[in-house]
Amino acid sequence: MRKILLLCVVALTVFAYAGAQTVENSKLTDNWFLGIDAGSFAKIKNPDRNFRSVAGFKMGRYLTPVFGLRLDAQVYINSNFLNPDMKPSKVTFDYVAGSIDGLFNLNNLFCRYKGTPDCVELVLVTGIGGIHSNGNADYRTDKLLMKIGGQLNINLGKSKAWQINIEPDMCYYTNSGVGHKIMNINRSFGQVTGGFTYKFGNSNGTHNFKLAKLYDPIEIDALNGKINSLRNAVNEKDNTISSGLQQIEDLKTKLAECEAIPKTITKSEIVTNTTLAPVVIFDQGKAIINMSQAPSVNMIAKFLRNHPTSRLVIKGYASPEGGFEINQKLSLARANAVKKMLVNKYKIDEERLTVQGMGATNDVFSEADWNRVCTFIEIAK
Repeated sequence: MRKILLLCVVALTVFAYAGAQTVENSKLTDNWFLGIDAGSFAKIKNPDRNFRSVAGFKMGRYLTPVFGLRLDAQVYINSNFLNPDMKPSKVTFDYVAGSIDGLFNLNNLFCRYKGTPDCVELVLVTGIGGIHSNGNADYRTDKLLMKIGGQLNINLGKSKAWQINIEPDMCYYTNSGVGHKIMNINRSFGQVTGGFTYKFGNSNGTHNFKLAKLYDPIEIDALNGKINSLRNAVNEKDNTISSGLQQIEDLKTKLAECEAIPKTITKSEIVTNTTLAPVVIFDQGKAIINMSQAPSVNMIAKFLRNHPTSRLVIKGYASPEGGFEINQKLSLARANAVKKMLVNKYKIDEERLTVQGMGATNDVFSEADWNRVCTFIEIAK
């Protein structure tokens, strides 16, 4: 019988660890508990109504949501009837016992741990230890003790830090000599205790185990793919910005060259129809000014402020793709977009600005794609 019980305990322990779910890593100081209880006990065979009191103290730690260990210390009051040969004891606590118990949470073992304890839990208890009699000197003995029982736990509160415990146990005791079988009904007693347990706070911010979040490999692959796609998009934007910055530098160089040309103007000279150097380039089919082209508009605004009597014709062009009517409308829309920015952003008087839609052309630049532009003609000084 002892071998069968031992095998059952080992099997349950293995099963408990195998069935344990993935929870967040816990520190050595996590998942500890402390409890007290009290109740009654009596011999299993021929109890003769000898029910006596027992009180105990428990301390332990759950290693997984399924399996835990505890140290159980108990005192038995006026219990000399456990040894018929013992004379009446002069002390109240004539037996003391201690055991190391294994706790197997059957709810979490068979129904899986859900991240928080159930309101009512069933726990299998098995333990081994010793029991010592405090009787007269001639009758003081130390015996082996084996325990098997169960707990009905009721978890309280939102945090479920407190428990009410009801625990019935079957206890076998014997001397540690040869020929003494520990599983003997003649040397056994049963006890039922009730009490409270407090579970200390953990590093995860709760008083219990917390399930670890597991990720689906397919979900991870999808996220990695999205990250790579965003990286490629960022690289493309960087290339576009670099190209725009290069265009800005080229335009600045051209502007500097134009400003460096000496101008000699006499009163008799009338200068008209002067083409200014900056141009505004548009994307194919678009009439929206990109941020990279804003510096060109800024140069024109600066020129108009420095020459308050000057007026400009803004000519919009389109590249040869598309039909005549579409290109005509697109070229005019581009000229109006530039005029709108000069008026709204730089506060240029719109009376100084005239727009013309020139339609499709190959005449402004040698490359067809470069003709999606607006140019600026100074018509008066």
